[in-house]
Amino acid sequence: MLKTVIHEDKQKAVSVSYGNGYQRNLLPDEDLIRIKVELYLDHEVVAEQRFLMLLKNNTSRLIVCFHGYMGVSEGEGYAFWIHDPLKKSSVIFPQDRDGYNRSGSWHLGKLISYKDSHVHSSILIIRALLKYLSNEYQFSNTVMMGSSMGGYGAICHSLFNTVDQVFIAVPQTTLSPHAHYFKRGKQYWDLCESASRNQLSKFLQPILPIDRASDFSTLLDKMPYLDIAKAIGFSQESKSLVIEDFELPFQLSSYYHLIGTRKDDFCDINHTYMRDMYLPFINSLATSQINFSVDILPVWGHDQYIYPVNIEGFLEQHIKYTLSSSLENKDCIGSYKHIKENELFKFHLWSQPTA
Repeated sequence: MLKTVIHEDKQKAVSVSYGNGYQRNLLPDEDLIRIKVELYLDHEVVAEQRFLMLLKNNTSRLIVCFHGYMGVSEGEGYAFWIHDPLKKSSVIFPQDRDGYNRSGSWHLGKLISYKDSHVHSSILIIRALLKYLSNEYQFSNTVMMGSSMGGYGAICHSLFNTVDQVFIAVPQTTLSPHAHYFKRGKQYWDLCESASRNQLSKFLQPILPIDRASDFSTLLDKMPYLDIAKAIGFSQESKSLVIEDFELPFQLSSYYHLIGTRKDDFCDINHTYMRDMYLPFINSLATSQINFSVDILPVWGHDQYIYPVNIEGFLEQHIKYTLSSSLENKDCIGSYKHIKENELFKFHLWSQPTA
C-alpha cells in the first residue's frame, strides 16, 4: 500500500534568500515554511520530496512554481523568484533532486516499482500535498507555472490536480527519446552509435522504465503523461489513469498560457523545438476544447520569461478584467494590447529583431 506523510517546519524565519547571496526581510504578513513529504510503500520510505513555501497570510491563491533543470543541485533552488513580494498570493516551490546526477527528473521524482507496474513518486506526493494545503490554509485558487523542465512539470501535474490556470514558458511537453531535444550532444551520439541509436540519453534513463527508445510508444499506454498531447487525448476517452489498485482522476486546468520563442537557440535553424514541443501540445488543447492562449516571441532563446509577481498582475488585470471585457465586446485588438502592456514577461522583447 502506498501512502504519504507530510512534515511541516514552521520555525519562525525573519528573511528569505533569493539567489547570489542576497536576502530580503520577510514582511509582517509572510511566513517561510519548509515541508518534507515522504512516500511509503507498506512500511518503508521509498521516496521523499522537499518544498519551500512562502505563505502570504489571508490569501486564497497558491502559485506552484516548478523550477528548471539543475534548479536545486545546490541550495534551495529557485527561491530567488520571490525577491519581489506578492500582494495576494502564497507561493510554493517543489524541489526536484531526483534524476540524473540529482539534477532533475522533470518533476516526476523517483521511479517506484509497484506490484506489476511503475509509478512516479512526485505525482503522488504533489497530489497529496496540494490537497493538504488546500484544507490547512483554505486555498481556493491554484495556479501552476514553470519554464523548460518546469514547464513540463506544471503541465503534467495539472493533469491530476485541481488547477485553475497554468503558465508555462519554453516547456518540454514530451519526454520522448525521439524528440530532438533529447538527442543533442556528444554523449548521446557516443552512446548510441553502436546500438543503432536506440538507447536512451543519460537524462531519461532514471525516469523511464524502458531500455530502448523504440519501446516509448508502448510505454505511453501505461504512462500517457510522459507525452502531454497523448495524455490530453487519453483524458478525453478515460476519466482516470488506473495503476494497479488505485486511480488517478484526470482533472486538467481550465486555462493554459504558453510563452514560447521562435527558435530554442541559435542552432535551431529547422525550428525543431517548436515542432516537437509546442505544436502537438497546442493542437491537443484545440481539439479538446480547453481554453488556452499562446505568445510566440519573435526571438531565439530558452529562458524564464515569467515570474510569480508577473503572473499575479496578469491574473488580476488581464484575466479578471480585460479578457472578460474582450469576450463581451469582441475587442480582440484591445485585449492583445493589454497583454503587451501588463508586464507578464520579465522584460519587453517586442522591439527585438525577428529570429
